[in-house]
Amino acid sequence: MLPSRTTVLSTLINAFEWYEYAIYGYLATVIGKLFFPLSDPRASLIAAFGAFAAGFAMRPLGALLFGHIGDRYGRRRALLLSLIVMAAPTVLIGLLPTYASAGIWASLALVLIRLLQGLAVGGNYGGSFIFAIEHAPEGQKNQAGSWGEVGALGGLLLGSLTGYAFTYGMSEAALYAWGWRLPFLFGIVTTAIAWILRRYVPETPEFNAMVQARAVSAMPIADVWRHHKMQVLRGMVLVLPDAVGIYLLFLYLIAYMQTHLGLSLREALLVNTLSMLVMVPSILFFGHLADRLGRADRLGRAGVAGGKRVLRAVALGFIVLPYPFFSMIQGGSWALLLLSQCVFALLMAACYGALPATIVELFPKAVRYTACGLTFNLSVGLFGGTAPIIATAIVSYFHAPVAPAFYLMGVGVLNFWVLRGEK
Repeated sequence: MLPSRTTVLSTLINAFEWYEYAIYGYLATVIGKLFFPLSDPRASLIAAFGAFAAGFAMRPLGALLFGHIGDRYGRRRALLLSLIVMAAPTVLIGLLPTYASAGIWASLALVLIRLLQGLAVGGNYGGSFIFAIEHAPEGQKNQAGSWGEVGALGGLLLGSLTGYAFTYGMSEAALYAWGWRLPFLFGIVTTAIAWILRRYVPETPEFNAMVQARAVSAMPIADVWRHHKMQVLRGMVLVLPDAVGIYLLFLYLIAYMQTHLGLSLREALLVNTLSMLVMVPSILFFGHLADRLGRADRLGRAGVAGGKRVLRAVALGFIVLPYPFFSMIQGGSWALLLLSQCVFALLMAACYGALPATIVELFPKAVRYTACGLTFNLSVGLFGGTAPIIATAIVSYFHAPVAPAFYLMGVGVLNFWVLRGEK
């Protein structure tokens, strides 16, 4: 089934927001040397990932701010504002002076811009899923949510392709001198997406129905706190494979392949790009599968049960696969590394096909934007944004390159425990 115009736009919103947010991670080794020029390359990398994590600290605040707007004044308005807030800081990164010319002020300005980007993503991640899912008919909610994830992961893929193209197409000297700026300046494209959203796409039917019924919450965050705290905590655990998995396996691993496996930045980005080319289209298959496996539960929501079945399989994969993965790739075989990465790409695709609709359906319409935003962004902010710096630190501390596997396995155990009684 072809996606609707609303689904396509929601996909594009996610794609460009996540391209803008993730291009920093793909160029972390370059950013570390330009803005945090420490004598130890690993210390520079940790500092760069520290700024990366700083943006995640703002995401829960973005979820509160834009969640209030989305539940009180409309999903479309919240998404539009988050797009604008994301576009400007991304372009500013491309215009920043480096440490060599501005000293510590360049480093501080970069961290401040990452904070603004985190605020914007906090308003988008969760909200864009709601926008697509509320427009979708019953029985197609997982498919609609999976298109949103295709956008988010497509943005990561676009960032990886861009990073690879720039490292392949120019010398290292040119990349460090000026080439690194261009991927950030491309963020101006987001303003065109915002204009299309404002002019051509209507508000969701479910929000319009709330307005007509005068059922809009005056203070959604207070309602979430009083009535839906446990659902938020449960949802945060369900989001962990997304939060930790994607940032360890498809962002941190680029630096890991250079530092521990001896690959160049160009080779690492090629492995990452090829595995993401496997993952992104597979998300749609697993979204369709979740709808097919689903059946109406006691609240009459079709597809929810199917999504939970898929997520249980994902949790088992996180328990079983990480240790063999990190053990096998220590041999340095490029082909084995690519094969292992593609296996995890399929596992993450299954997660992304089922996760959005499962989380959205946890909450009633009146507080959905706020509650979903908090669920996604608290989990990703606490555990995803810190995953690269934690992995870098524990590998350095224990001198054990396989150490990140145990982090992923713990996520799988906790996730399976929460899902064990779900129908």
